[in-house]
Amino acid sequence: MADPDYESDEYYDEQGNRWYEPQYFPILESDPSEEDEDDSFDQTGCSYDGNKSCSDIRMEVIDFDTVSTGTFVPRPGYQPEEMTPTRRDPRCRSQTELARFWPVYVGNFRCQQSWQGEFDTVQRFFAWKGLHVRWWYRKVDDPYYNDFQSKAGLYDMLVYFVSEEDANFAIRNCHRTMFMGYPLNVFPGRTPVYFDPSRSLQAKKMKSGRVYSELFFEKHVKFIQGVDVTCTVKFDTKYGAMEFASPEDMAKVRKGEKLWKFEPVPRRLRKQRFLEQDLLAQIEAHLLLHPETLRLDPNDSYAKMLLQNKRPQLDPNPKIPPVPLRNGPTKRVQQTKLKRKMKKEERRITQAVAEGHRPKCYGKTVEAKKRFKRMLESAVKNHESDC
Repeated sequence: MADPDYESDEYYDEQGNRWYEPQYFPILESDPSEEDEDDSFDQTGCSYDGNKSCSDIRMEVIDFDTVSTGTFVPRPGYQPEEMTPTRRDPRCRSQTELARFWPVYVGNFRCQQSWQGEFDTVQRFFAWKGLHVRWWYRKVDDPYYNDFQSKAGLYDMLVYFVSEEDANFAIRNCHRTMFMGYPLNVFPGRTPVYFDPSRSLQAKKMKSGRVYSELFFEKHVKFIQGVDVTCTVKFDTKYGAMEFASPEDMAKVRKGEKLWKFEPVPRRLRKQRFLEQDLLAQIEAHLLLHPETLRLDPNDSYAKMLLQNKRPQLDPNPKIPPVPLRNGPTKRVQQTKLKRKMKKEERRITQAVAEGHRPKCYGKTVEAKKRFKRMLESAVKNHESDC
């Protein structure tokens, strides 16, 4: 059964018509000047050099504003020896075999299956992209999972690949692509990626009693304010952050948005809710109990496909509603309810004036109080003219 506290991802325009997001979210390219290059915000926390690589680690620095979501070329098939990782990642703090695998953080991943079926969905999606997934891990005892993710079927996790090249390939080809109606966030699993404070805002104190998905959060701001959004992350049911295409878009949203309270982001606000090092104790405990976890499963059907340079069939955006939860009221319905409420209020005020006593104002907002004042003045004027 649908959760009654979940806010629908569908939105309606002023005429009550349902509005839909396009099939993919465009990634807008930034074009910083050469003079600003040295002072530009470093999203990965690593220093740039001429080859766009980090000076202290091997993983390639990726500009997440220019990651393509257009034409996709799958990864070529695997050779048997490529299924066995050989190189250790120097950033991994574990002394176990975990350091030979390369994780990415995946957020906003839609899955309707149970816990047992989630790994199959993750494997199937990345195998469709031509990538072999060895393992995945999700945060244990996570309040956000209990409060929202388990209800909506939208998860975040660490997905482990057998090589650094595969991890980079996943980030470049999966970040911001639409899967089951939702745009994925795909970032490195060991290196933090930060919001650019020059064009990002954080939302605080989201409306209590409602649980918004990242998609609803983003679609509302894009539709109402008419801006371009390059990244959206929710940290829990009340706090989130959004990165815009330009500082001008950010200023427009901060000034005009009414549904959420937006504030500037701090200098280092991470886009990943967690990294491997945050969960390392949990992960190593799991691996100690299940030492076979990181081994290649001889019955892995997706691995067999990839070794034969084949891909599973997958419809990433089925026509069925991505989340079968209740729809919010349309604008037309909301306006009808407001008109009925105003007529009832007007009758109450008119009756009170006719009986010779001042009616009480129950409105709490400034607009409601102004509306009450106008109705009272009109009722008094009409009463005096009748007398």
